Amino acid sequence: MEKLSVIKIGGNIIDNEANLASFLTAFSQIEGQKILIHGGGKLATKMAADLNIPQQMVDGRRITDAATLRIVTMVYAGYINKNMVAALQSKNINALGICGADANIIKAHKRINATTDYGFVGDIDAVDTEKIMHFLHTGLSLVVAPITHDGTGQLLNTNADTMAQAIATALSSKYEVSLVYSFERKGVLSAIEDSNSVIPIINPQNYAALKESGQVNEGMIPKLDNAFEALQKGVGRVIIGDALDLLQLLAGSAGTTIQKINYYLEANKHTYASAATALLQKLIATPSFSKEEDVTASILFHYLNDNGVTPNRHFNNVWAANKHFDPVKPTILLNSHHDTVKANAGYTIDPYNAIIRDGKLYGLGSNDAGASLVSLLHVFLHYYTCENLAYNIIFAGTAEEEISGKNGIECLVPELPAINCAIIGEPTGMQLAVAERGLMVLDVVVPGVAGHAARGEGQNAIYNALPVIDVFKNYVFPKVSDLLGPVQQTVTVIETINKAHNVVPPDCKLVVDVRVNEYYTFDQILEELNLQINNAAVSLTPRSMRIKSSGIALEHPLVKAGMTIGSKPYGSPTTSDKALVSFPALKMGPGESARSHSADEFVFVAEIENGIQKYIELLDQLLLNK
Repeated sequence: MEKLSVIKIGGNIIDNEANLASFLTAFSQIEGQKILIHGGGKLATKMAADLNIPQQMVDGRRITDAATLRIVTMVYAGYINKNMVAALQSKNINALGICGADANIIKAHKRINATTDYGFVGDIDAVDTEKIMHFLHTGLSLVVAPITHDGTGQLLNTNADTMAQAIATALSSKYEVSLVYSFERKGVLSAIEDSNSVIPIINPQNYAALKESGQVNEGMIPKLDNAFEALQKGVGRVIIGDALDLLQLLAGSAGTTIQKINYYLEANKHTYASAATALLQKLIATPSFSKEEDVTASILFHYLNDNGVTPNRHFNNVWAANKHFDPVKPTILLNSHHDTVKANAGYTIDPYNAIIRDGKLYGLGSNDAGASLVSLLHVFLHYYTCENLAYNIIFAGTAEEEISGKNGIECLVPELPAINCAIIGEPTGMQLAVAERGLMVLDVVVPGVAGHAARGEGQNAIYNALPVIDVFKNYVFPKVSDLLGPVQQTVTVIETINKAHNVVPPDCKLVVDVRVNEYYTFDQILEELNLQINNAAVSLTPRSMRIKSSGIALEHPLVKAGMTIGSKPYGSPTTSDKALVSFPALKMGPGESARSHSADEFVFVAEIENGIQKYIELLDQLLLNK
């Protein structure tokens, strides 16, 4: 994804000729696509004073009457804009100076406020990203003045900070966007008179405290409000700082970095984790072996219903869509399974007791994949009533995963609306399993000729099988995956039909477990193995060719969002329902794969809480309206 820098410059820099020249030099040195949004408040205020037109500000925002609108249009869209364009042209930057009304790139409406009449002030309705991208792709850098229009011929004065945020968020699905608010100070200051009192990081929690204590002044509040909104709507990062340190700001070595922390998640994550843990205890206490999941399916169905969701059921698969589902939008599936294997013989505790001890929740299916299931379900509930999501979201708790059964996700997907991508919940330590080995089980029959062992008769099928076994043991497929490594084939069962000690077996049967990387199809594997065995009498019969190797591109938005929150991609040696879907799927969930199917299986309760938080942090990169 291309990088885009959206820079808003403050009026105090514009008013100082030397500082403006230094800033524009730095702007010209930014690599990649760039957009400059400017205001010019002091010059407009001075002109209004010269013309005896009184000015009024409320919460850092200008009241724009008809006379003031004429002034700001002339100053912003005329004098200041064209001088910046000319200066950039002198620095070999092909710049185009426009305002929001030009080419209809920004439409707005006159602000309606119950307590304050802001006059001809515009609140933005839409940004034409296609037009802006057209300009950028022709090699132009845009210089944008904050004048918009309402479509009826009425110009409107629009806050430049807000315009910068609107342009940045509108383009965040097309570019990797950095939004920089640059002005005459080093960043957001804790003491306005101390230029070195920069607050390096601001998140919603300390922002609320800073406002309450008065450390953030009125003029800074709209800028910070816009910064947080930009992050919530998909912008990669927002920085506030000194315009003369512009290149350092973009390098992340100066200014104040604004960090998003989801208010609702912070307020409710402990409640989510508590509810998810209680639900998991109930599921653990209910046996749900593959093909025997009827009761746990009912538990999930009623749990969704009790939380205000209208669920659906197909066999033992339970699913639901977000309340404001829009068939025009793409859809993300959140899926995990509620079936389990049978309890390992090494259990020392009751596998259905679901006890919590030393922060660990014990029980069959707690780690694989109950923790993922209940975490994803509560993430779905988190977004269920949200309006204006960029994606639809569907939750599905499915059956028969442990046996790759045909009445699990494979039969459910055709019943669902079209799915664009999915998160498959499995224990990965919340890392990103982007690739997964395919599994093909082969029944191999090596023929011989029956005879009596004492008389040396016949042809021993076991001996005939030795060179075949040697192929499975030693042959290396040449294509080795960076994520999944080589194809692996392992002989796991050897048997003959006769039980007598003195009979030479007429055939020898092998079972071979073949784990396939993403470079081979099953047909290619079979063709190559037959070529290496080089014996037409030996038969290789796949039990199934359904469990394909699978992968999701590192450039996929799900993966990029996961890497943004600090999770790392890897190739998984184990299989899951990821292999049975045709759309891109990311395997990710709380818990650790090594605990799956183990005696005294457990998951840390803290892993459930962390899983919910990480899932929401990842999905916030995608789901919130852009």
